[in-house]
Amino acid sequence: MNPEKKRKIRKIILLSILGLWIIGFIAKFTIEPADYYKSLNSKIEAAEKAAVVEIGNDNGQYSQYTVDAFLEKIREAKAVVQEKNLKHSKIKEYYNDFCDSIKEFKKAGNKDCLSESDVQKLISEGKDFQKSTRLSDAQSVHWQFSAADIQQGTAINLGVKQELNYTDVLKKYEEQLNLSGFAVVFLHNGSFPCALTVTVSVENVSASDNVQVYRFNPAAQEIGEPIPSRISDGQVSFAIAEGGVYFIFCGTPETGENETTQPTQDTPATGGETSPDATQTVPTEAPAPTEQGHAKPHESTSAPTQAPAVAPTQPPATEPPKNYCTIEIRCDTVVDTSKLTRPEVAPYIPKDGTILATTKVEFIEGETVFELLKRITREEGIQMEFRHELAYSGGAYIEGINHLYEFDAGSGSGWMYKVNGWFPNYGCHSYKIKPGDAIVWCYTCNIGKDVGDQYYD
Repeated sequence: MNPEKKRKIRKIILLSILGLWIIGFIAKFTIEPADYYKSLNSKIEAAEKAAVVEIGNDNGQYSQYTVDAFLEKIREAKAVVQEKNLKHSKIKEYYNDFCDSIKEFKKAGNKDCLSESDVQKLISEGKDFQKSTRLSDAQSVHWQFSAADIQQGTAINLGVKQELNYTDVLKKYEEQLNLSGFAVVFLHNGSFPCALTVTVSVENVSASDNVQVYRFNPAAQEIGEPIPSRISDGQVSFAIAEGGVYFIFCGTPETGENETTQPTQDTPATGGETSPDATQTVPTEAPAPTEQGHAKPHESTSAPTQAPAVAPTQPPATEPPKNYCTIEIRCDTVVDTSKLTRPEVAPYIPKDGTILATTKVEFIEGETVFELLKRITREEGIQMEFRHELAYSGGAYIEGINHLYEFDAGSGSGWMYKVNGWFPNYGCHSYKIKPGDAIVWCYTCNIGKDVGDQYYD
């Protein structure tokens, strides 16, 4: 065979290989998965591997907040795979969004940090530090601290972002405080090595406005004590001791008393998770809270000299009727802890399966099973975690109670609720409680079959 013919054959072979590679590359992005749920499951595995990162405050490391937010997306995806109740178009959209979340997380390492050597240099030079970070076209954060205040030369994460995932919580506190709020996340892990002052620009805020700043605890779903702040020229300044989620509320109070209003959870009210307009507390325990969270003294409309007929007519007009129901939380299905796939949960399983014995509670008109669960677990000091997700029409999905989570006893395990022995076929955020309802939260190991769910089949 002559050399020219050999060259032609090689050329044909190379072009064929290249063509096959191009076809495969195009197919990878154009061929639709046959089963999006199966593909989503494989992406969940990839996401869990991607979530194993180094937590720290230096560039390239990750903020715990960023990791937690990503793990929340993974838990949501697992629930979607488990439920398998989305239409083809919806699961396709969810799958693509989840793939985008993985890509975003891989690029979400810390990018705006002072390394340990940077901090050591500031200490040696004795310089003050100032830096501005832009959150959006209309909003920015300005950092300021003195090198003389630095107690240890460790890295400082100056990453900050606006947070949009706390709409419901913000709304609750906005109604209590009669102010508008927004959330900002400071990505530093743990406490800062020195006292820092941050200045956040806020549109249309003036020195006469009422501004209140709080650090929010996502795990407990509550805010801490108010943080002192200063207002000037559309900016709010306050000291920050540690990273995390911060709520900033501001606005013009309608009355002077709003200037010192504290959220309901800090007053002697029945429970911090109740609706802000709740006024039905047990009178023998504490005065009822008003809409702003202030204590309302018990009313007395009759004096000793009044006619006897006047006094008995007042209470029915001022005291609305009280509504009661019962609530119970049980995990009988895992009293045999050998069923658990996560052995570290075993110490949280009561021997009789009773996390909360049947408890009579007062509820307000319109309160849902979800809202009552939040309130009672907080009052009783029982750990509870939930999320808002697509698979539940934007409603609440209970992930764990008393540290016992979905999938802790197999792929069909998780929390369910029943009312008067009936398992509603809709989310707990949609069921409005009625007087006399007997609510039971129970843990299933077999998608409801082992706890009597009538919809199991």
